[in-house]
Amino acid sequence: MFTLARETGWPEAFILWELPLPRALQYYHCALRASLAWTVAPSEPAMDQFHRLEALAAQLTVDEEDGA
Repeated sequence: MFTLARETGWPEAFILWELPLPRALQYYHCALRASLAWTVAPSEPAMDQFHRLEALAAQLTVDEEDGA
């Protein structure tokens, strides 16, 4: 709950007593994703796509450095 309070600026009392639990869990999940934390183990196709994107980003970085 501390993470959710910090990320939203809402008081902990509001989070504990007034915010519906499903919505609180969704906000917590979104806060974790925004901080680049995995909330479930990524599947193999997702990791393959992630590695392809990393390789593409590395190529773009090299190209930018060469062109500067």
